[in-house]
Amino acid sequence: MKSYFFVGYLIMGAILIHRPPCACAFEIHGQYASVSYETENMLEAFNNRLFMGRLRYLLRAKRALTMEDEVISKMDVISKKVEQVLEMFPPHLHYSVSLCENMDRVKDKFIALHRLEWKRPGFYSPINDTMYLSVKNANLQVVAHEVGHVVVEKYFKVRPPVKVHELLAQYAEKHIGD
Repeated sequence: MKSYFFVGYLIMGAILIHRPPCACAFEIHGQYASVSYETENMLEAFNNRLFMGRLRYLLRAKRALTMEDEVISKMDVISKKVEQVLEMFPPHLHYSVSLCENMDRVKDKFIALHRLEWKRPGFYSPINDTMYLSVKNANLQVVAHEVGHVVVEKYFKVRPPVKVHELLAQYAEKHIGD
């Protein structure tokens, strides 16, 4: 009987000690993206870092009553713009975004999913159709780059070579503000 309690304590201890990367407590949904995050401060920091530049005028048509509305509006505008830049319009475009505290959390998630090192502020994983972004390093170009990967992945029936995928994502990143 004591061995069952011991095993139970070990499992509970492992759960409490191990904090999964990008553990999310909240989720908001938009036309293109569902964004999950740990704290309101995290979402606010992401919103503040996501300066829209010339794309601000596209936000005026959307009603952003809350910070959550504003983030979703920004993600919708970026997604539409990336589709236009790449001239690729996959049907029923929708993906998940998981906001991570910093680049170390993004790296931890990448290693957990792909067993490889990672040193960038974000990545898109087609495995679970989720984009992982470092809040501390996010900006319009980083988000546009990762949305570019999403659009390319969902547009082609057969996945293009990695270099083509990357070139298209870089093109979206470079031309998001045009």
